[in-house]
Amino acid sequence: YEKPRGYPGDYGVMNYIYAWREVGDTTYERLCHWLGLEFAACVKTRKDVVKDVLRERIEKGEAFSSTSIACGSGQEIFELAQVAQLRAPFTATLMDQDSEALDFAISRLVAPLSRHDGLFRVEARPARFGDFTEKGGAVPPDQDLIYCFGMFDYLPDDTVARITTALYEKLKPGGSLILGNMMAHSPKIWGVCLVLGYDMWFRNEREMMSLAAQCPGARAELRLESTGQNYLLFIRKP
Repeated sequence: YEKPRGYPGDYGVMNYIYAWREVGDTTYERLCHWLGLEFAACVKTRKDVVKDVLRERIEKGEAFSSTSIACGSGQEIFELAQVAQLRAPFTATLMDQDSEALDFAISRLVAPLSRHDGLFRVEARPARFGDFTEKGGAVPPDQDLIYCFGMFDYLPDDTVARITTALYEKLKPGGSLILGNMMAHSPKIWGVCLVLGYDMWFRNEREMMSLAAQCPGARAELRLESTGQNYLLFIRKP
């Protein structure tokens, strides 16, 4: 298995899934690529869930700020920038350990952002791991929405719990977290592990809801994206 950036879920692999195109010089290569896309379809559909949440908030016409943790190529922000009609400022912060991913995300946003007359702002922040586990890390304060999908799957329970409480502190009153994780007992787990070569932490409903239980006063809702492979935990701060 070859991972273009050397780590699971790198933005090069994610871009293959977002593009959903035939790739390969031989029939066998193209077949393997399509198999990989099929088993990783939830990468695209979980992104769409978050994009729809962002779009709904933007359409309210109120100032709004969001932060994407382990943002990769920032696909949902790129897609929004091309179609959204803003009536109030929207600031999107993209955070990732991979500087190349951030460079890619920002460079392709230049043209679509120009149509928003400064209302749609994007900031890229290189992030070390401690920025997600420490309450005083580089995640901006007073956020309306913080979301992370595609990172918790590779982390043990105690680390995921620390990140959740640290991010919850960064929300303004009424703000929300959206936290994604591959679902335990999914019938496609074998393909994720054997075809894609990903060694992951698959979590069940109880394990996901336990993350919300440690957030004071939080209201929580657990959803599945349309393929039924990926949990999205919505945690709302009072």
